[in-house]
Amino acid sequence: AEIPHPLVTESCALLAGQAARVVFVHMNHSNPLLDPASAERRSVEDAGFSVGATGMRWVL
Repeated sequence: AEIPHPLVTESCALLAGQAARVVFVHMNHSNPLLDPASAERRSVEDAGFSVGATGMRWVL
């Protein structure tokens, strides 16, 4: 069965009030969010969200 994944833009709209707590981490290797110089990355970060990077850790 195919499971639809929400678009980052949809997630940003739904989670706008929690932006500081959101880090996008599950992306295809070709996703422009992985390029720190991309317009898409800038848009997400300008909205207060973060994009995960190799080696990031969180205390649960």
